[in-house]
Amino acid sequence: MDFIRKHGRHLSGVAFIVGFTLDYIFTPRIDNPYTPLILGGYLVIAGITILAVQLFERTGVKRPLFLWLISVLPATTQLIFGAMMSMLFVYYSRSATLSGSWPFMLLLGGMFLGSEVFRDRVRLFKFQLITFFFVFYMAMALCVPIALRELGTTPFLIAGGTSLLGTILFVKLVSVLSRKAIRESAPGIFVVIGGIYLLINVLYFSHLIPPIPLSLRDSGVYHSVSRDVSGNYTGVGEKLSWQVRYGLQKNMLHLSPGEPAYFYSAVFAPVAIKAPIVHLWEWEDPKTEEWSVLHRVSFPIVGGRDGGYRVYSKKESVFSGKWRVSIETASGELLGRESFNIVVSENSVFLQETVLK
Repeated sequence: MDFIRKHGRHLSGVAFIVGFTLDYIFTPRIDNPYTPLILGGYLVIAGITILAVQLFERTGVKRPLFLWLISVLPATTQLIFGAMMSMLFVYYSRSATLSGSWPFMLLLGGMFLGSEVFRDRVRLFKFQLITFFFVFYMAMALCVPIALRELGTTPFLIAGGTSLLGTILFVKLVSVLSRKAIRESAPGIFVVIGGIYLLINVLYFSHLIPPIPLSLRDSGVYHSVSRDVSGNYTGVGEKLSWQVRYGLQKNMLHLSPGEPAYFYSAVFAPVAIKAPIVHLWEWEDPKTEEWSVLHRVSFPIVGGRDGGYRVYSKKESVFSGKWRVSIETASGELLGRESFNIVVSENSVFLQETVLK
């Protein structure tokens, strides 16, 4: 008990980091049947610990066991939130580029800071309810498309409505145990929850939230891509330098006049989900520095393969300059992007075959 009183203000932050680390290591595949159960279980346990603190404080019992529980339960709540956030972070960060993951990095940092800043019970209670809504929303946005076997706006709106209604009902339940806590916190809580709900919707319709549960597993630009009778893909391309491998330099594609360029991608989708994806071939105008879409190829993909559903597109009539291929959903959410320079010349280059997984 003395240790808790002395170091209690740091327990929530430590618990969050421990929960995040453990769950990051043991996160199952997104379409694992236990994934919704794990996320749902985390949410239920977090809710129970929040309710338990309010119940014990309402009773006013000063027994050592109750005092000890009141001391450790907030850290337990943060441990659960940390574990849940790590699962969500893994899934969402795998699903897109950094432009779709930055909100989670920001909110993860906000959660850790909140566990250190919000030390008194009233502010910590507000912080926990707001976090409860956020993780609820993000978990539903992940699980609803898998349950409905459908991607798009309708599953996202269902996820938002369900999490908002569920959080309101949870706050009502808390008010049964502690009207004082809700009376002190309700106005600020609902303003922030409404703001988060609005922000997530703005990010979604601005295509800044990853198109979960899809994820890009592999991509690359080649001189040629072929598929044999056994379904195996082979790419013929140039050997990548270490600068390209570590992102210090853009990939170079040296083509002879009239030679086409090929782009390969492997996109993972859960079993039973069918979702079209698009390869957008874009070229940067050196005068205006603006990107123009010169070629668009759409593919229907089928989920279930762990390495991702494999497709490739071909671009004829290429010319020297800066190019990129964006891998997007049919509604415009960005899954990934490969930037490269094309040099058209008569000079030959060393090519090598690569088995594409």
